[in-house]
Amino acid sequence: MLSWRGRRQVVLSAIIFFILSMGALGIWYYVRPLPSCQDTHQNQGEEGVDCGGPCTPCAIKRAKPVAIFSTRAFLVRDGLYDTVAEIQNQNSNLSARSVEYIFTFSDSFGIIGERTGNAFLLPNERILVVEPGIALARVPSPLGISFRVVRAEWIERTDAQIPVASEQANYRIVETPEGTQSSVEASVGNKSVFDVRNVQVVVGVFDEQGNILGINKVVVDEIPGGGKTTINATWPGIIAQSPAQIRVDARINPFEKGGVIPLR
Repeated sequence: MLSWRGRRQVVLSAIIFFILSMGALGIWYYVRPLPSCQDTHQNQGEEGVDCGGPCTPCAIKRAKPVAIFSTRAFLVRDGLYDTVAEIQNQNSNLSARSVEYIFTFSDSFGIIGERTGNAFLLPNERILVVEPGIALARVPSPLGISFRVVRAEWIERTDAQIPVASEQANYRIVETPEGTQSSVEASVGNKSVFDVRNVQVVVGVFDEQGNILGINKVVVDEIPGGGKTTINATWPGIIAQSPAQIRVDARINPFEKGGVIPLR
């Protein structure tokens, strides 16, 4: 049997151990990492690891990036270029309310110019992003034209619709005081009962192999509900005698405030 002194030492040791344990537990409680949306654990009511619940929705966290298929620039006249990139939303359950992008132009000495812009994408949508009239002091090299998505703002929307569409398009070669021009005249209609504004119309002329011969963009300030307007896209010179295809894409951003104006 333990002596009285031995029993006292055991009790004191137990008390000291308890005090130290409680102190360590208290310190851990105050310095422990709190649950967050970056702790690589599924906690705090999350639907997946670091997504859902109080965190970014899982569908947005797992969004596929915007696909980029091609980038090309067209010399309009000395030092002036029209540029196009073809991109696609690879997500069937997400829209991109905003796609910030940048065109970069380089030659053998480095970057000679840049143009930034903003687009939007509906689910699975494939579009042409056009930036016309880019002035460059030097000629870019054949591989010196690039397109990059800086940031895409994804939202869980699949019901957005674009109420404008082209109805007919005609290509012709015309003589003007400035010289011979290629021209596409197209009718753009508003299928909704609301006025729409800032309608961006991309016009592309293609050959039989699907190659782009000319690209342009026209911005229409406003189209009344149920109304139509005629747009003209022009290029200097003759880009084609008889193009195989004319593509006219009319779009307004359904996520942009003020894009659709209720009838007054």
